[in-house]
Amino acid sequence: MSLIFKEAIRSFLTLFFRFFHGKKGAELKKFKSRACCEPGLERYLKAFQKPDIKQEFSLKDFSLYYSYGLGDQNGFYGIYTDAKFTFVLTYEKGTKSRSSAIACIGFDVIDESTILVKQIQGVSGKLSILQCFRWEKMLLNIVIDWAKNAGFKKVKVIRAESSQWYRPHRAQNLFMKYDVTARRSGFKFDKKDQTYVRILS
Repeated sequence: MSLIFKEAIRSFLTLFFRFFHGKKGAELKKFKSRACCEPGLERYLKAFQKPDIKQEFSLKDFSLYYSYGLGDQNGFYGIYTDAKFTFVLTYEKGTKSRSSAIACIGFDVIDESTILVKQIQGVSGKLSILQCFRWEKMLLNIVIDWAKNAGFKKVKVIRAESSQWYRPHRAQNLFMKYDVTARRSGFKFDKKDQTYVRILS
């Protein structure tokens, strides 16, 4: 076994240990629990409320959940996850026991320092609730703050055309969800990588 190969193996094992047994690993494992997480959710809801829309609900009726896995096997009706790690926003008036999904944001881990947001989705039929918030920007800010706390250095967001659901008749809607949301959240477009990038301080 060559010295170069041994060094490569050692570097990989070091990276593996740091990634899966450090803070990042601990934070990522939470997604497999599908548990309710409350990272100051009410604070985000207040910050991203639209002031000009009449709202007949309590912010305490919203919850945020961890979800892990792809497709529709995530325990939330109306959500088809495109990424392995997803935050699911739910709402149920007066009770948390039967809360239903209204939106989600999902990402994959690219490497030890970077995550890539691949999904920003509102659930069909929930517009009457979602329209009260700048919800796309809110969810992206939740991911940014989570990534900072977990120790990641960079967050990327796909452009609309990179979404697997991109179709000409949905182009404008997806452009607003991904490209415009990323730009308004301080991301810069990387022409080489074809993603929006924000370096975390």
